[in-house]
Amino acid sequence: MWQEWSLRAKIVGLTVGVVLPVMAMTTVLTVRLSRNALEDDLRTSGLALARELAASAVERHGAEGETLLQREIGSVAGRGGLVRDVGIYSVGPAGLVVRAHGGKPEPPDANVEVAAREGQEIVVVKHEALSRLWQVTVPIWDGKRSVGAVSLTLPLTRADALAQRIEHQAVLLGVTAMCLLVGALSAFMNRALAAPLSRILQVMGRAEGGELGARAPEDRQDEVGQVARGLNRMLDRVASFQAELARRVSEATAQLRMTNERLYAAQQQVGRNERLAAAGELAAAMAHNVGTPLTGVVGHLQLLEEEVAEPAVKERLRRIQGQVDRAVAAARQFLGAARPAPLRTPVHVATLLGDLLLLVSPESQRKGIAVVSACAEGLP
Repeated sequence: MWQEWSLRAKIVGLTVGVVLPVMAMTTVLTVRLSRNALEDDLRTSGLALARELAASAVERHGAEGETLLQREIGSVAGRGGLVRDVGIYSVGPAGLVVRAHGGKPEPPDANVEVAAREGQEIVVVKHEALSRLWQVTVPIWDGKRSVGAVSLTLPLTRADALAQRIEHQAVLLGVTAMCLLVGALSAFMNRALAAPLSRILQVMGRAEGGELGARAPEDRQDEVGQVARGLNRMLDRVASFQAELARRVSEATAQLRMTNERLYAAQQQVGRNERLAAAGELAAAMAHNVGTPLTGVVGHLQLLEEEVAEPAVKERLRRIQGQVDRAVAAARQFLGAARPAPLRTPVHVATLLGDLLLLVSPESQRKGIAVVSACAEGLP
C-alpha cells in the first residue's frame, strides 16, 4: 500500500506520523506540568493562609479575639471555594481541642497531632470519593513553643477542572496546529514538488508520443529544476539523434532508389543485348544456311546458261542468277554483321569433303578441272 501512495502523500503521511506523536507527548507533558504547577500554587497558597491564621490565633485572646478569629476563618473559607474546611486546635491538658472552625468540624487527626506537638508543617493529599484535597497543617507558635495547630482542607477540584480545561485547549490547539501543518505542507508540496513533477511527467508523456519538441520549464534552481534541465538536455539529444537518423535514412533511401534505377536500366540493357544477340545469331545462322546453298545454285545456273542455246532461256537464267546473286549478297551482308561464334562439333570428313566437291563441281567443270577425292580409311 505504501508503494502505491504518491510522493506528496508519503511525505505528508511521514510528517504526520512523526509530528503527531511528538505533539501528543508534548501535550501530555504540558498538561501534567500545568497540573503540577497548579497544585503547587494551591499548596503554597494554603500554607500562606494557614500561617496567617496561625499568627492571628496567637494574637487573638478572650471572647472578642475569638469572635475576630471566627470572622477571619469565615473570610478564609469564603474565598471562592478555595478552602473547604478550617480548623484551629489548641493544646490543652487533655490533649488537642477545637478552638475555632469553619466548615465541617472534625476531630484532630494524626497530622494535626504531629504538627501541634512536634512543630512540623505537614502537607498531604487526601482522597475522598471522586475528589482529591490538600490537607495543610501548620503549628501555632507562641514564641518558641507550639501551642496548637491550624488545619486547612483545600479541594483540588478547581485545579483538576483547570487542568482538564488546559488539556482540552492543548488538544484543540494541537489538532488545529496539525491541520494547519498538514494543509501548509500539502500546499507547499503541491507547489514545490507535485505541480512541477506533474509538468515534467506531461512532457515525458508527450515525448513518448513522438512530440520531441516538448520541453519542461526550467524556472527553478532546486533539484526539480535540475531534473527538468536534465530531461530537456536528453530530449535535445534524442531529437538531434532522430534528425540525424532521418537524414541518413533519407540519404540511404535516395541512394537505394538510384541503385535500383541503375539496376533496372542495366537489366533492361541486358535484355535488349540478349534479344539483339539472339537476333544476330539467328540472322547469321540464316545467312549462313541460306547463302551457302544459293552459292551452289549460282554455279549450276552458270552451267545451264552455257549449255542452253536459246536466247530466251538464257535471258531467264540470267535473271534468275541475278536474283540469286542479290540473295547471296544479302546473306553475306547479314553474315558479316552478325557472324556467329564458331562452334566445334564432330563431323564426318569424307561426307563433308563430298559436299564441298558437289558445291564447287560446276565451277571446276566449267574450267575443265577434274577433282578426285581420296580419303584414308578410319577418318572420323
